[in-house]
Amino acid sequence: MYRLHYFAEPGRAEIARLCFAIGEIPYEDVTYSEEEFAAAKSGLPFGQVPLLELPDGRRLAQSLAIDRFLAGLSGLLPADPWQAAQADMVALHMHDFVNLFTPSFFMPPAESLAAQRELLAGAAHTKLLQLATIVSQP
Repeated sequence: MYRLHYFAEPGRAEIARLCFAIGEIPYEDVTYSEEEFAAAKSGLPFGQVPLLELPDGRRLAQSLAIDRFLAGLSGLLPADPWQAAQADMVALHMHDFVNLFTPSFFMPPAESLAAQRELLAGAAHTKLLQLATIVSQP
């Protein structure tokens, strides 16, 4: 059985969880508290999660690699190389979008909200407009 290691929050493992659900692929969702993660960290590739364990024991780290692997496994990855590249382009752009917000997740609440509002009025807004342009093209 596949085992997906992450925290209970959606974050960087949510696309993987959605791929499992859409593909109707059984898996174990291994979640960590902050304390459990600190104890497990040294045994993880790159010392981070998400981590995907395959049924044969192989391990795959890095959310984008996990997402692409599971998209293929669940039938979501286009067979046509151009269409697959287009899907990757959009996924990587959205990864950049999410990364804009990551520092704000570790700020005090009032500071976090102010930083997120600033992003939505500036850089994040620009990223969404760029995405809208790309996905509206035939």
